[in-house]
Amino acid sequence: MPNVTKILAGHPLVGRWRTEEDDARTEYEISADLDGLKVTGRDYIDGEDYEISDVKWTKNLVEFKTHMPSTGRRGHIVLSYVEAMRCVTMTFTFTDTCMAYKVV
Repeated sequence: MPNVTKILAGHPLVGRWRTEEDDARTEYEISADLDGLKVTGRDYIDGEDYEISDVKWTKNLVEFKTHMPSTGRRGHIVLSYVEAMRCVTMTFTFTDTCMAYKVV
């Protein structure tokens, strides 16, 4: 299995990633281990860790689900390496749960 780790260590998305959005506080780190690619995430301002699940990857893409325990916010993140532009894009979809009140 060490060969798998060595091959995946060269994946273009291995590393630490942030966006430049005004309200972005999140940092994701992708690393290679014996089981494949591993993703961790945290709020880099207060240090709270995300729960990460359902990690999948292809040659130029890593996607995963997130959950922030303190807020209950869930997300689906897709990091894509755009070979032609030699850059990485991040698509994120978040779901918030809130109380709804009947309007009478």
